[in-house]
Amino acid sequence: ALLLTLILIVIVETFAFHILLGRWSEIIAWIATGLSVYTGFQLLGFAKSLSKRPIEINANSLKLKYGIMSEVEIPTEIIESVELSRKEMMENPLHKSLSPLGELEGHNVILHLKQKHSLVGLYGFRKEFEKLAIHVDEAKVFVEAVDSKLNRFN
Repeated sequence: ALLLTLILIVIVETFAFHILLGRWSEIIAWIATGLSVYTGFQLLGFAKSLSKRPIEINANSLKLKYGIMSEVEIPTEIIESVELSRKEMMENPLHKSLSPLGELEGHNVILHLKQKHSLVGLYGFRKEFEKLAIHVDEAKVFVEAVDSKLNRFN
């Protein structure tokens, strides 16, 4: 809803800005309008990608995605534990959130790893972590499913 509101603001602002710039230069007004329309399409694409946040629990890995913003595939053997938790994580460069919005969005599950692993963010930027905070709709079901996979290896 927030992103769709932002897209609406871009549309209204584009119209007003086009009229204002059109008094000065028609060419500049159309260039700015084109850039604003392009930005609106990018925001729309981002908003649509947020609904695509699948979680895959395979025999050997756990795949997590946050739209186009971040994704990670964690081998099951490096997962130490998984816990239900909404408490804030301590400030530590190796404590990350799957969501780029971090604490604004919140989390309900924390994955603890035995070793460092990389999270792939927007534009392929990698971030190392040992603890990963995520938000899962059915957190208890997720924790039970991951725990059952972990018990096979222990």
